[in-house]
Amino acid sequence: MANVNEQPYHIMEKASFIDRVGADNFCANIDVALTRAASLEK
Repeated sequence: MANVNEQPYHIMEKASFIDRVGADNFCANIDVALTRAASLEK
């Protein structure tokens, strides 16, 4: 996920969604997210 605002992030955190998906899958912007996605394909 890219560029998640603070309020939705906290809701996802409370619901343990961040733990399920992994905090490293939350990226600062779309460019970082696309680079991360490309690295997972390999």
